[in-house]
Amino acid sequence: MNEKVNLPLETMKNKSSGDRQSSCRSVRLFWRGLGWGAIFSAFLAGPGVAAERLTLQVGPWQQSVSVSDLETFATSGQLPPDLQRYQLLLTEEVRQLLRLGLPLTPNTAHSFVEELLASPDGQRLVGQLQKALPGSSSDRIAAALREAVAQMNELSVIGLLRAYPTENLTVDLLEAAG
Repeated sequence: MNEKVNLPLETMKNKSSGDRQSSCRSVRLFWRGLGWGAIFSAFLAGPGVAAERLTLQVGPWQQSVSVSDLETFATSGQLPPDLQRYQLLLTEEVRQLLRLGLPLTPNTAHSFVEELLASPDGQRLVGQLQKALPGSSSDRIAAALREAVAQMNELSVIGLLRAYPTENLTVDLLEAAG
């Protein structure tokens, strides 16, 4: 079962400034998780091409891992044999970040994404993801955000990466951590 941050758009607009600041902190935590989650996950893409491998890159070093192995870790907490060497990186905290989602109602999903993309925080998020995912573009990331929310009525790391079609997704770990 996915753990979710419950922050519907309407309730955030109607909260007092103290509550709104608390909600904003929760949303920032979610976005931080989204950025960190991109380091360790690239799950099935939508119709068409699906990500099967994730290439982790640090300078000249590159290592490829199976997306299905990462999915097993995210859903069960078990490390498949090929991920055992990453045991120190794939902590319970990382697993929780991979499972974190921001549920949206069908009525607010589209407007939430559009408001997010137009906001400074949304532009910053897209820019960070673009740096962390070499070869990506802000248009493709924005389209993946829209598609993920349209498919699942939730914004999550897994949903975003399911909606970002590619056979092999490369993640620059230095950029993602920065």
